[in-house]
Amino acid sequence: YITVGTGVGVGLVVNGKPVHGRMHPEGGHIPVQPLPHDAFAGYSWGKDKSPFQGIHTVEGIASTVALTERVLLQDAGPHTTVGGGGGSGD
Repeated sequence: YITVGTGVGVGLVVNGKPVHGRMHPEGGHIPVQPLPHDAFAGYSWGKDKSPFQGIHTVEGIASTVALTERVLLQDAGPHTTVGGGGGSGD
């Protein structure tokens, strides 16, 4: 199960049973390799809230916050950043 909002959450099922207890799977913090021509490194909101500062993570590129920042950057032009998140121009 995956939910996408301001972050990316996952539910983990092993051998047909949901994983409970102390484990808190952080699917959004999984590092990902960016596409070759993608200048958007990650969202600015993750800077203080994520172990990788939202840079090159599932959450940093696919959450609603990240998608909103991508649109704002596209609308503003190629040398604009949103909140210092490492997009083009940083």
